[in-house]
Amino acid sequence: MTPGGTYAVLLYLARQTHLQVGQLGPVDFPRGYYLYLGSALGGLKSRISRHLRRAKVLRWHIDYLAARADIVEVWWLIGRERLECQWAELASQALGASRPVMGFGSSDCRCFSHLEHFEARPSVSILGAGSISTLMMDEALSDQQPAFAPRRRAHSDNGGPEPLTPAP
Repeated sequence: MTPGGTYAVLLYLARQTHLQVGQLGPVDFPRGYYLYLGSALGGLKSRISRHLRRAKVLRWHIDYLAARADIVEVWWLIGRERLECQWAELASQALGASRPVMGFGSSDCRCFSHLEHFEARPSVSILGAGSISTLMMDEALSDQQPAFAPRRRAHSDNGGPEPLTPAP
């Protein structure tokens, strides 16, 4: 069994987008960065790998946004405790954070949302933990990180970062 834990997916949406998000219904997403907080106690590697895949059945709220936005970074912490609600609260208190969608990713808890919007790219430091691992486009993977196989993907001149995408 692979280790579980808590994770955050940082996405970039190049332009304002209107999406139908499952049971949440129609949502307007402004341009900018989005931080989605989740947990996968049954297998962190497989959950993050799923989020990185473009071709998938749209199951979770994040799937709808990830289909239009570029994933630019993933943060995670291996452990047995579900920290997504604590991370969501910390992220909501960060400078420039706003909660664009009530109930996004938080249908199984009492949180307002597990999605934060930022105009400027947030840092992993907003989660207040020094032991969080990070997977970025321009970093080589270490032995301590899950075996992801990211590759660079060309992007349009939209002023945004290069997205993180999995190998086929």
